[in-house]
Amino acid sequence: MEPLALYVRLLLATVAAIASSLFVAAYTSISMDVVRVRLGLRSFETFPQVTQFLASCGLYSLIVPVCFVVLGVCVIHRWKNKAAFEFAVGGQWLFAFLWLLYGLFACLAPEILTNKY
Repeated sequence: MEPLALYVRLLLATVAAIASSLFVAAYTSISMDVVRVRLGLRSFETFPQVTQFLASCGLYSLIVPVCFVVLGVCVIHRWKNKAAFEFAVGGQWLFAFLWLLYGLFACLAPEILTNKY
């Protein structure tokens, strides 16, 4: 495959992973306030640990796409290994999907655990 096509694939996967990270960070900050008011909670300490972790460390997830981009660029220029490049691109797509699922679950967990729908 031509290096330009590899860069396009890497760029699209990176944009998806970064968009997923930013969406989860924004959704968590907005939904925690909404859920707190809807359930009548006064503080965030009563939320599950999953939700508290996501709220406090949500933007650190941007490190993962950056690491995969660095790996992908190194693979394109130095190693020229197809399997390593597919790992970099596939890892970003997998991260984007799983981080989105984790974020949605963590934001819905307080409502599921309290049974106050």
